[in-house]
Amino acid sequence: MTIAANSTLTITDAQRAPGVIVGGGIEHDTLFGAGALVIDPSVVYVNGVQAFTGTETVEGGSQLVVNTANAFDASAGITLGKQC
Repeated sequence: MTIAANSTLTITDAQRAPGVIVGGGIEHDTLFGAGALVIDPSVVYVNGVQAFTGTETVEGGSQLVVNTANAFDASAGITLGKQC
């Protein structure tokens, strides 16, 4: 999946059944682009390293769960927002 520069992909739990907070997963080397990834509110699992060079924002009590410390080494940074 490519998130183009100046665009945003927001993952929320608004379309899931009440109480279900898992927003899905991103597999190894499948996220690209220089846009913005926003997780608000949800839980997203990331398996492996991503080539994504944009920004990630995790807010509203969300979680970004990675299985490797360098999952987002190429990104412009991860911002931890406020917790609701």
